[in-house]
Amino acid sequence: MRSVNVACFAALLCAIAGSCIINPEAKAQETYEYLPGDVNMAYGNWPPVVMPDDVLYFLSGGPPCLLDGFWASVDINGDCCITGGDVTALVGYFVDGGGLSYCPDYESMWPTPDELPDDPPPDWPPCEAPPLEPPEDDVFIWFGNLDESPIIANINDRVCVDVYIQTPNSAYIADMHIPVGIENQYIDDFLTADHQYFYPLTDWDNIITRQFGSPPNPTGWSSQSILAFDSSVWLHFETPQLIMKIAVQTVNDPELAGNTVQCIGIGSHPDGWPFCVGDTLGIFDYPITEYISPVFFNYPYLPGDVNMALGIWPPQCIGGDVTYLVGYFIGGGQESCLLTGFWASADINGDCLIIGGDVTALVGYFVAGGNLVPCPDYEPVWPPVPEEAPAGWPNCETPVINSEVIPTGRGK
Repeated sequence: MRSVNVACFAALLCAIAGSCIINPEAKAQETYEYLPGDVNMAYGNWPPVVMPDDVLYFLSGGPPCLLDGFWASVDINGDCCITGGDVTALVGYFVDGGGLSYCPDYESMWPTPDELPDDPPPDWPPCEAPPLEPPEDDVFIWFGNLDESPIIANINDRVCVDVYIQTPNSAYIADMHIPVGIENQYIDDFLTADHQYFYPLTDWDNIITRQFGSPPNPTGWSSQSILAFDSSVWLHFETPQLIMKIAVQTVNDPELAGNTVQCIGIGSHPDGWPFCVGDTLGIFDYPITEYISPVFFNYPYLPGDVNMALGIWPPQCIGGDVTYLVGYFIGGGQESCLLTGFWASADINGDCLIIGGDVTALVGYFVAGGNLVPCPDYEPVWPPVPEEAPAGWPNCETPVINSEVIPTGRGK
């Protein structure tokens, strides 16, 4: 994998601030074979040509092609300095056909690109070794929640793991390998088709997924490699930014209810590819600091047990639930017991909405023996109901006081 030359980028930032980095000892009697604007001439392409990629190379701080200590091809406006004006001149060349000017101290032997020889001179390009140093600042990646609080999951259900990234100001990422690990005892499988990607990954050239079991992973663990790369769109966020959601399927095991488990981690690739991020220049990988949230498995619930927030065990429907539900609609100070933002036990008729029809259905249950139907998005995992309540029952999120009617419960 590849990464940016941080030392060169830092020097370039100083240059853009207005400093000349020309070597005062450089002599003008020699001529150099370069083309102003061919910023990435260090690649050795022939003939020299100015392309939009040169703008990217300039801004991302690619390794310089030094001529007696001067990055000559980056002096676009011919003032023998590397400044922000060179960026303007290079962009102007593409926008309105502005000129490319040589520094007179480093005059090329070719007056115009049309007079270039068919073959490159010997030892092209005429670059000195650039001063390279490994990057020092970490890229931060979060799997789950930014505060590292648990991911809330239901048993035998699809769960999305958010992935956030934050880069230092020197990092412009254009490729990554993220091997996500899952412990098979808790997570049944990856749902690759349900993964979601956000900008700039949505504009990248390639996103590839590959799934691997054990080995190379530890016994009981699997992983999926997510490889993504691009040639022109950077990933650069100096505050945490959501870049993808990784979808997984949890196992069908009711005994997991109430458990918090560290069942997501960094996986392995059979060829030993590491977890890494870098840019398209091929020098270094960035150091990475990752944060991984545990997974909390929700408790089941009983449709119609509207006042489950009170923690009564076993779950049951009683007349007080009707009063509780009516109080919800009239704003009587009732506290809703939320499951991932949805008052699941108050959806009596299974339409995944909290509406007046649920009051009718609950009354019908007592009057005529109607059914209690769960929302299919929040299917409970029992019967049978355990004799004792799971630790921490009920499975409520922070209750909402005097909450309004939730217009739609589908939050997954």
